Amino acid sequence: MRDTLYPDLAGRTVFITGGASGIGSAIVTRFCAQGANVGFVDIAEREAQGLIETIKKAGHHPPEFVEGDVRDLEVLARSIKAIRKRFGPISILVNNAAKDDRHTLEHITAEYWDDRFSLLVRPMFFAAQAVVADMRTRAGGSIINLGAADRPLQSSRAAYDAAKAAVHGLTKALSHELGKHAIRVNTVAPGWVLTDRQRELWLTENAAEELKTRQAMRREITPEDVANAVVFLASLDAEMISGQEIVVDGGYR
Repeated sequence: MRDTLYPDLAGRTVFITGGASGIGSAIVTRFCAQGANVGFVDIAEREAQGLIETIKKAGHHPPEFVEGDVRDLEVLARSIKAIRKRFGPISILVNNAAKDDRHTLEHITAEYWDDRFSLLVRPMFFAAQAVVADMRTRAGGSIINLGAADRPLQSSRAAYDAAKAAVHGLTKALSHELGKHAIRVNTVAPGWVLTDRQRELWLTENAAEELKTRQAMRREITPEDVANAVVFLASLDAEMISGQEIVVDGGYR
């Protein structure tokens, strides 16, 4: 992990959705290393508690965990209120919660389609809506939405890809609406990050070979690579970056 520090992040309140594992856990860890006050919501309590212990052992102030499913907007709102009560006004929001299950066209039902959007897009909007007043009190803030880089040879993800495609449209709209309040909104779009879940469920020999030939940078993309981009966009080093999509895919073509 990089040890770059952004002094302006120390003491700021950060709220992250889906922070217990994978990319989310790397984002939580990276902000804790910055000295930020970090809260996150996730359905995975065991993974969340393990992450907290790891961060404590690293000598950083541990994050606050709230168990909950962001598809339930009341739960999402209560989670945000709990973190605000614990640490004060939220000035950084990272909308990360996701699950990229595979699904063939003929097996997608209307209920499943709606569920993908209720997990991958809807919480982003309502979390942003809930923290805007906090950011105004601090004369600015940063919202980072996690999208997905284009990976044309990965199939059976129509609902997931449609929802993720909507993410940057939301980013662009919010960046224009909130810019007058010095609130920046950006998308980070990861390529194929080989988390434990990805290795277990989707990484085949053919897929690994494809990565070697189509990805310009020949090492694997890690969750920490994505977290580095997120933390940069949250910092004042990115003060004039808004409405953008930062792709972290190792030059995949």
